[in-house]
Amino acid sequence: MASGLLVYPFGLTSATVKKFCENSSIYNAGDCQIGWGYMLAIVGVMLSVFLPFFAKYAPKDNENHFLKNIYSLDEIYG
Repeated sequence: MASGLLVYPFGLTSATVKKFCENSSIYNAGDCQIGWGYMLAIVGVMLSVFLPFFAKYAPKDNENHFLKNIYSLDEIYG
């Protein structure tokens, strides 16, 4: 998806796009608007790249908290 987002502006120089969006170039969409979809896709790619690093280095004080609760219920009702 990231490569598609990087290549997308190069399509603004094609003859078909120039016919509909006059004066379009790589850095200028001309009379057309790129819209929120492209911007949200960029944000989505950035989040999918950076959030795994945040999860890897997050503090893990209570990582077995759920399992401890299950085992304590087994001892009580078991």
